[in-house]
Amino acid sequence: MIDRRGVRLNRRVVQIVLICGAVALATALRLRAVDLLPADFDEDNYLRAAQGYAAAIRTGDWAPPLTTDELIEHPALGTLVFGAVIAPLPPAPEIPFRRLSSPPDDTLPEPHWTVARLAAGALGVATVGALALLDPLAAILLATSSWHIKYTSQVMLEALGALASLATVLLYLRSRGRSNRALAGSAVALGLTAATKYVYALVGLAIAVDWIIRRLTPNGQRSLRPLLAWGALAVAVFFAANPELWADPAGRLAASLSFHSGYAAGPSVRNAALPAWQPLVWLSQPVPWHPGVFLLTMDALVSLAALIGLPGTWKRRPVIAIWLLLALTFLLAWPTKWPQYTIVLSVPLSLCAAEGLRSLVAPIRGLYAEATARGCTRWLPGCRS
Repeated sequence: MIDRRGVRLNRRVVQIVLICGAVALATALRLRAVDLLPADFDEDNYLRAAQGYAAAIRTGDWAPPLTTDELIEHPALGTLVFGAVIAPLPPAPEIPFRRLSSPPDDTLPEPHWTVARLAAGALGVATVGALALLDPLAAILLATSSWHIKYTSQVMLEALGALASLATVLLYLRSRGRSNRALAGSAVALGLTAATKYVYALVGLAIAVDWIIRRLTPNGQRSLRPLLAWGALAVAVFFAANPELWADPAGRLAASLSFHSGYAAGPSVRNAALPAWQPLVWLSQPVPWHPGVFLLTMDALVSLAALIGLPGTWKRRPVIAIWLLLALTFLLAWPTKWPQYTIVLSVPLSLCAAEGLRSLVAPIRGLYAEATARGCTRWLPGCRS
């Protein structure tokens, strides 16, 4: 007779071990990347902006960082977080202003640069840990992603954007239209996502599509009022968490958004001459730079497994599949093809990949269950105990 309580306990223990393993693996790999990765494009710009916020935190004079247009293209929350973590450190000489197309600056002040990188790495690990609560196997895949490791171990906005977007969808899945607290939490997380980097707010569109699809089914609730309230709260949080907009919300938001269309048509993107399918190239390989930094390079296999697992994900958690497809469509359509943009879909890609791997091993598990039920201990047709 099978002890069901024992089986549930064993499964719980295995789940806890997998969660802890994913977090430990993510921590080790990102600490290594923080230490070994050279300076990258934009790190100097984000750290320079963080210096301004750190000075404001120390002195109480917020006018300088809130009125500058140096990083008008992005919301303020990400650099504000970096500013908060370096504020306790002794002030360093201000990093010289450099154009966005300038080569990476490898003379960034220490320990400010490392501390900011560690903060990004901690956010990357937190994303893996949060994902492990939903799917430990997906978390292990995300923990080993060389792209996720790279761009969540540098002074960039990807780590906070990925974490906030994951929180948005996790809370939405928890609510399922029944928990007002969880749904409100999802809206708050979406507002913080948009206040970090606009592109990560694609998760909000995925949730809206999923909501409409579910509510238009024969047995679904057709009211869109909760969705509209969810969106309104997200917008309010976005403005509250983006202090650079407070002085002139409409004007500065318009300037911020218009920057991207101009940049996409500008010389940096034209000179790179990356094809429309370049995001697929990034996803089909590990990070091609920095030899020796990334110990595990399974990115191509994860992308293949995600393709296999997409139909199953659509059946089990359609919002994840919608998220992946919307993000991939945007990356293929948007002219700017920088590799860090792939972090937008790193979480749904890992979830689909985990589903794909499980579908591949399902026949083996079925054979094992059948053999166990028959008392077999050998993998032979018609075996007897």
